[in-house]
Amino acid sequence: MPLTKTKISYFYDLSEQLEKANSRAEKEAMKRRAGDILLDEIFEYTSNEKSPVKNQRSFKPLSPEYKKLKKAKGKGDKANLILFYDMLPSMKVKPVKDGFELKITDPLEKKKAFNHNTPKSGVNTSPKRQFIPKDDQDFKTGIKKKIDSELNKVHKEFNSDD
Repeated sequence: MPLTKTKISYFYDLSEQLEKANSRAEKEAMKRRAGDILLDEIFEYTSNEKSPVKNQRSFKPLSPEYKKLKKAKGKGDKANLILFYDMLPSMKVKPVKDGFELKITDPLEKKKAFNHNTPKSGVNTSPKRQFIPKDDQDFKTGIKKKIDSELNKVHKEFNSDD
């Protein structure tokens, strides 16, 4: 899905992994677990000033002015997308047919997220600190492998002979 100022979302396709599931409950558990892992990974990467998006690098350091402002507010000096701690926690996971949708629903937080996820242009005033892939992008391979591994565990839990 495209990222726009009014729609910040990403569809995570789990159709291949969900084919292994033997019940609706198992599919729903897999979707919830995958979504939780993805949110955790986004928080982990961004807290370390890195993008969770494949082929994206570490975030550029804060400008001296913004670093000073952020430190004055007691929020440290990292480019970790946390000032008021509103944008990243506003991300929600919504299970859908073949996976889940990661999205931000708060109108103000959508604008902040758009500015961080798209290159600087026009009225965009934020440096690019991408944490959601665009249509032609994906999350880093390590994140996807972690999700796949956890989904295998969920499948085993639902299908153990105990």
